Amino acid sequence: MEPHRIGSEDEVTGRDIVMSALRVLSLETASISAGPGDEHSFILMHCPNCPREYHFPQDLPPGGRIRTNPDRSIDILDAVDNVVSHTNPPWAYDALGRPVPTRYETNGHVIVQHLMPDASDTYPIQADAAVVPVAGLRSAGESARRRA
Repeated sequence: MEPHRIGSEDEVTGRDIVMSALRVLSLETASISAGPGDEHSFILMHCPNCPREYHFPQDLPPGGRIRTNPDRSIDILDAVDNVVSHTNPPWAYDALGRPVPTRYETNGHVIVQHLMPDASDTYPIQADAAVVPVAGLRSAGESARRRA
């Protein structure tokens, strides 16, 4: 995925608006929903002293669980292991559009995104934990594909 630079000359997107609001309001996270099961949790890490982990509680169905996939994405499974929601692999970029190491871990019903910037990264750093509808999946464990 290519980094999205706020203020670039391309068209303004929902991501532009959310990231600009995070910057202006000095917030660290915000979530927006594009419909049932399609939610983006944006992170804007303003400085080196900001938190390096961000917690996203999940609604698990009765008997459900969280599974981490080989591609680093996350699936929410129901009691019989059907995928009910999918979170794309983690990504993060610094203000210059350079990748920043990031990873997910799970803790019960919570997805935790860790950001691991180093001294060479330029702030702010942006990240997006995107939950996509199950209908947009090619198969469990693969990144989501949105319908055109």
